[in-house]
Formats: sequence, C-alpha cells, structure tokens
Amino acid sequence: MEMVGNFSTVGSTERWPESINLWEFVDGWDGVAQNFRHEFNNPVHQDKNLVPWWAEALNYRSGGYDRLLVASPQSPTVEQLLARGVTGECYMHELIQVRPGSARDYLSMIDESGRTICESFGWTLVGAYRHAMVNDSEVIVLWAIPTWEDWATW
Repeated sequence: MEMVGNFSTVGSTERWPESINLWEFVDGWDGVAQNFRHEFNNPVHQDKNLVPWWAEALNYRSGGYDRLLVASPQSPTVEQLLARGVTGECYMHELIQVRPGSARDYLSMIDESGRTICESFGWTLVGAYRHAMVNDSEVIVLWAIPTWEDWATW
C-alpha cells in the first residue's frame, strides 16, 4: 500500500478528534487479496508484527471504520499526485450518500462539471471514489485547496 494522505478533521466542521487515512493498493484488487491473506490467514487475524502496535493503539482510539474504495477513472494515482506536486494548505473531504446504484453516475457528474467548477477556484482533485462493499450508494471526493483563503471563496 502507498499512503495518499493522513488528514484530520476541523472540529468546527465534524466530529473531533478524527483522523482520516487514505491508502492506495499498489496492485489493485490483487493487492487487496494479498494484504488480506497476510492479515487474516493466521490465528490473531492481524499482521503478527503489528500485534503490539494495535494493543497500544487501542488506548487512543474511540472507534472508527474502514472502507474499500474504487477510484473513478479521473482519480490520479499517488505517483501522479507526487509527479504533479499536488498539495494543499487544507483539503475538503466530501462523503456523499446517493440513491442506491447511482454512485458511478455521480462520479461522472463530478468529472463533467464539478471538476471544472472546483478547479476554477484553484482546487485540485485528489481523488473521487465509490464504496466497493455497499449498494453503490456512497461517494467520497477529496480536493486539495491551496490556501484557507481559497477555501473561503467557495
């Protein structure tokens, strides 16, 4: 896996403290399968090397959830983001619930018009994803925003 980013939420806009980690599986679904095999094909159902780390991490966690996301065609890879030097002073995460079965349509709409609008404000698409394990009803879109002032003009 490659880290796309590690983000935290602004307390005035979301539950806090909250951390959001976004990873990219290097080898696609084959990479997911290899990761799951390594993690779950043993008696403790986690990477044995990380057992002490997880035991300590439980002292600092109050909950959370994971998602397997499928990147839309317009989503850049980590390699592409790095090559383009994409960064932001802040990032906007959109978690969007859509009618079951319509996540792909929503992602197409982002590519057709939403991207143009956000890029006119100087924002850069970091990724647009649909949740792989539900009924195609959840979309996550992540934008890099150059400055807080650029965010404020939205």
